[in-house]
Amino acid sequence: MTSRCVTTERKGHLLLIGLDRPEKYNAVDITTLEQLSEAYGELGSDPELRVGVLHAHGDHFCAGLDLAKVWPVLVEQGPEVLTGGGTYDPLGVWGEPVPKPVVMAVHGIAFTLAIELALAADIVIAAENVRFRQLEVGRGILPFGGGYVSGARTCGVGKRDAVHPQCGRIRC
Repeated sequence: MTSRCVTTERKGHLLLIGLDRPEKYNAVDITTLEQLSEAYGELGSDPELRVGVLHAHGDHFCAGLDLAKVWPVLVEQGPEVLTGGGTYDPLGVWGEPVPKPVVMAVHGIAFTLAIELALAADIVIAAENVRFRQLEVGRGILPFGGGYVSGARTCGVGKRDAVHPQCGRIRC
């Protein structure tokens, strides 16, 4: 039996979607991607739902991809694996984006994939303690969720000003 890494809770016309791997700082593995895509599918296909709110359980929003678990699958299947295999791509890059608004509430650590999720969201509400980082830069990996380019565009600054080349800090 697969454990739940993503929770969903309906509140009227609202679907609360929660990342739920707090022991791993909500790092996203393949199961989490699949369950997140499934939740976005529920949001997109249910006519009673009008908006989704993506949040996280625990002290941190998301430490990014769980590379130890995702990398081998990514190498074998390609970046499309990041869509989670459902109808809608939570990143809105490799597949169809969810057709309804997504509000993202982010706190604590928000690294790598968290930034791509934020860029795909319609509204991002960030707590005062949030720390955004594009860590791929320091590892010599191109962010395959589009964060390096679309992040700079979204922040309204040039690429060189938005992402520090050594540490990956977002300066916007």
